[in-house]
Amino acid sequence: MPGDVGNRHHHTQCKTRLLYHEVSGKKGDGNILYFVDDACPRLLPLGYFQRFVIQLEHFFLQLLPLPVFFIAGNTIRLEIHDRRNEIIIAKLVGATNGFIQRPFLYTGFWIGFLSGVLAWFLVTFILLILRPAVENISGLYEGAFHLLFFTYSETFMLLLSSTGLAVVGSWLVLHFQIKQLRPE
Repeated sequence: MPGDVGNRHHHTQCKTRLLYHEVSGKKGDGNILYFVDDACPRLLPLGYFQRFVIQLEHFFLQLLPLPVFFIAGNTIRLEIHDRRNEIIIAKLVGATNGFIQRPFLYTGFWIGFLSGVLAWFLVTFILLILRPAVENISGLYEGAFHLLFFTYSETFMLLLSSTGLAVVGSWLVLHFQIKQLRPE
């Protein structure tokens, strides 16, 4: 009987559920799609692999700010090395460490701010390139998936965090390097 074949086929198929994990706290924003299959052991490794990739992504997202921190600090360290004689003369004249550190902190500020602006332009450029392809693929599966550009608050947070990390990295290097420079 045709009805029995359909029922048998229906019972042997794997039933996959879709679960959403909220990342940002706002409903509908920043959801991660999980494919969870309790009834089909074939798809279980896919779920484990997907969870592993998400954990790996979170790990690398934690490491992502470190290059800004270290690049700004290293740039300031090299600038201190180049201007070593000026700093020693300024200390001999009676300049305080804060007075000597100020131009280097401004340099760290600009390094961080400009790297944040560059990151914003790169992400926006990549989104502009990928947007038509993603919308075409989404249309094939009758989905309403669209790439979103940075909002004003996200742009502000990007610039603030890159600038802040660069200034903190600069300040730490300055604090250590300026104390080591002593007039002879």
